[in-house]
Amino acid sequence: MQKMWTVSYQEYLKFDGVKDGIKNVKARKKVQRRLLSSMKYGEAIEQTVFTVLSKHEQLKVSHTAPQMDIGFGADFQVSFKENEKNYSFFLDVTCSKKPNVKYLTLKGNTTEDWNSAFCYQADSFRVYFGLKERHSKFFFYEKPVVVMSIDEFEPGKDIGEAHVNNIGQILMSLNNLLKERGCGARASQKIQPNPTIFRDEFKRSL
Repeated sequence: MQKMWTVSYQEYLKFDGVKDGIKNVKARKKVQRRLLSSMKYGEAIEQTVFTVLSKHEQLKVSHTAPQMDIGFGADFQVSFKENEKNYSFFLDVTCSKKPNVKYLTLKGNTTEDWNSAFCYQADSFRVYFGLKERHSKFFFYEKPVVVMSIDEFEPGKDIGEAHVNNIGQILMSLNNLLKERGCGARASQKIQPNPTIFRDEFKRSL
C-alpha cells in the first residue's frame, strides 16, 4: 500500500500559490469586516468561546496566528493535562453548519446529518460539536480539527460555571475519541495535501 503524502503546514505554505491565496482571503475579510455586521457577529462568538474555555480550570486556550486561522482552518489551540499527561487539539469556531464536518451524536458516534447530531443548550447559545477531517479541497488533517458550531447566539449574557465545565468535558472527550481512532495526543500541523491541486510538489516528493 502506498504511503500517504504527508507534509508539515510550514512546508505546505511554500507550495505554489498558497501564501498568495491566504493573503487574498485576509484582504477580503478586512473589507467584509468593515461592511458586514455578520463578521462582527462571528468575532463576538469567537471571543465568547475563548472566554468560556479560559474559565475552565483544566483548559488552556490560545489564539492561532491569522495565517493558521485562514490557511489551516483553526481559531484556537486548546491544551490540558490529564493523569499527568499533556494533551492538545486545534479548535475551529463557526456560526453555521460547516461542510466536511462530522458531528457528535448522543451515542458518542459522529454523523454528517446536522439534524441527528447532539445539540448542547447553554443559556445564550446552542452548540454542535464535531470533527473536521479536511480543509476544503486543499488537504486532509493528520489529526482532525475539533469544531464548535454555534447557533442562536445572544451576545452579552454570562455563561454559568456548569456550562463552562460541561463544554470543556465534551471537548476533552472529543480529543479522547481522536486518540481512540489512532491520532496523537497532541495537536498536529501535519497534513495530507491534495495531489491533484499540488501536482508539481507531489511529483517532487516521489
